[in-house]
Amino acid sequence: MSLEDMLVVRRPQHHPDPTCWLIEHIGSCNPGAVAWGLASDPAYSVELNIIKPNIKDYLSRISMKTIYLKEKDLANRMQLTDRFISLTNILRSILQTVSIATLELAKNETSTDELDLSGIVDRFRRPADGMPVDIIDKLTPHLRSHFEKRLFSGWYERNNSGLEKPLSILLQEWVTFRNNKPGHGVLDIFSMSNWVDRIELLIDQCLAVFSTAIPIFDNKTLLIEIPSGKLKIDFPLIYQGKAIVITSITQRQGNWKLKLQPLDYNYSDEKTVSLSEENIFNSLGDYNNNESYKIIEVNCCGKEYIVEHNVPIRQTETFEGRHKEVDEFVDWFNDDDSRRCLVYGDGGYGKTTLVLEAVNRLLEGDLNIIKNFPSLICFYTAKMTRWTEDGLERFSSIQPVMDECIREIIKFYAPTLDKQWYTINGISLIDKTVQYLVEKKISRDDVLLIIDNSETLSDSPQKNAELAEFLKQAGKKLVD
Repeated sequence: MSLEDMLVVRRPQHHPDPTCWLIEHIGSCNPGAVAWGLASDPAYSVELNIIKPNIKDYLSRISMKTIYLKEKDLANRMQLTDRFISLTNILRSILQTVSIATLELAKNETSTDELDLSGIVDRFRRPADGMPVDIIDKLTPHLRSHFEKRLFSGWYERNNSGLEKPLSILLQEWVTFRNNKPGHGVLDIFSMSNWVDRIELLIDQCLAVFSTAIPIFDNKTLLIEIPSGKLKIDFPLIYQGKAIVITSITQRQGNWKLKLQPLDYNYSDEKTVSLSEENIFNSLGDYNNNESYKIIEVNCCGKEYIVEHNVPIRQTETFEGRHKEVDEFVDWFNDDDSRRCLVYGDGGYGKTTLVLEAVNRLLEGDLNIIKNFPSLICFYTAKMTRWTEDGLERFSSIQPVMDECIREIIKFYAPTLDKQWYTINGISLIDKTVQYLVEKKISRDDVLLIIDNSETLSDSPQKNAELAEFLKQAGKKLVD
């Protein structure tokens, strides 16, 4: 046996699986390299604590779970501060990995038409610790309804781990701690001592609860094993043999870039890699996200305008008729005295198709607009439902929907909204938005707000009154 082929097997500390062993490479070809395996794995046999596996074949297929367990074992040999930081890095990486895998499952194994995935790309621009928890929380009810009923058992429920609270609540407590201490407060020895073992426990619980969504690295391809076969994850969750922490995701002129840091406590320099066109974020282009907000030049009636918008493309390549309605749209636009326009009709009559055709012509400079050409056009699809742990929940009031409509305008300039934008609503939110736009030198004559699917907001006298009041206030203070 050559030195290059020698590996030492030992039991890792604090590992929940009694059949799991840590394999440490002691050869000269890659000193200190480690891998994980089960003692029952037929890929090798144990002899005097030294084994000679087919190293290439063994390491060509490895679960990301084993990578995280290896990192956790290394962290548990460190002193308090280093252990705390290292375990925190591991937990962040696990949650980001699971959120990407969960998005892939939702996209490939279910229909996402009923999901509101707006803002996903925005939040990955500068991902906070709470971001993956929110994504998992939003998608779990959907996946349980349309993919696997018992997926992520323990996320909302107390499982057999002996913990008093579900994992989702425990992670929210961790996010609160991160925001209060490492994020915005003083991180002290007492806090680290209090949390370090809890973070290790969270890592173990995440690896158990999310086990079906943690990819396997098989011949340089990341896969999730699902009932129908294997789902390919077209996202570099492993970089040079290390799990990663995502620091940002950006798109410029159709090119997607990922900034990451390898999960290496000794040295973790930020790296930038290109994402393929098939990456999960590119497939979210049909949803409202900051990258769908385009800045274009429009030549109209001999004048040049700069317009920022998130208007979807036409719903049909061939548009016939409706000349009268398009002309009425132009007349309304050129009318200084009219602030609001209602396009009405029964479901399926083509209201959205008509509006998108007219607005796309506006952006192409094909309409005779001589007044009040907007510099910001916000297209928002109203929905009276949202997913919760109990399934699809219907709002009893239109207020939350209208509040989100207003926030969509701010997202043109602030991709990730601060907490302050979610602690107010109604008139207060409109007033704050007006103040914010004024600071950006945006007046109400510059803003065109298009609310699609508004008939879902008007199915009772109470909602009719709420909608009328909203349109009155928004039209008076905020938009054209």
